[in-house]
Amino acid sequence: MKLTYLGREIHPETNVEKLKTNEFGFTAKVTFNRNSGYTDTVFNNLTEVHNNFKNSGSIAFESDLHGTGCTREIRDIKTCDITLATEMAESY
Repeated sequence: MKLTYLGREIHPETNVEKLKTNEFGFTAKVTFNRNSGYTDTVFNNLTEVHNNFKNSGSIAFESDLHGTGCTREIRDIKTCDITLATEMAESY
């Protein structure tokens, strides 16, 4: 997986937690590997992104703003680009 946070690449095995720094949180554009079973996704207004969540080999995408979240296996993700959100989206 290629993980980019605000323009800087982070090693995919690094256990790192990023918390929102503005009122709208983050946007994560995720491209999945072809055989992962997932379609490419944009997660909106994330308040927390935790890579290698609990050393499980997954990444957690959480939004307190929308009251939801999910985890995905790192091995299923091709790229994840995290940027600052500029507005409140209608949905997660």
